[in-house]
Amino acid sequence: MTVSDHPSTSTTPAPPLVHDIPEAADWLRCGRSTVYKLLETDEIKGIKIGRRRLVTHDSLVAFVARQVAS
Repeated sequence: MTVSDHPSTSTTPAPPLVHDIPEAADWLRCGRSTVYKLLETDEIKGIKIGRRRLVTHDSLVAFVARQVAS
């Protein structure tokens, strides 16, 4: 088998499915309190596991897309 017989693999990791609050704030370039407000107003989607709040990556991408479109 040669190298060309093997399927190519990407070296860039896939984005995480969820972010914690500080990661979501970094991703959006805003403060943690803004992320909490966006969660409260359902502008971004999150899940709660125990005491921990996690924000879905897809909802962050969708939020940014809505902001760009408006």
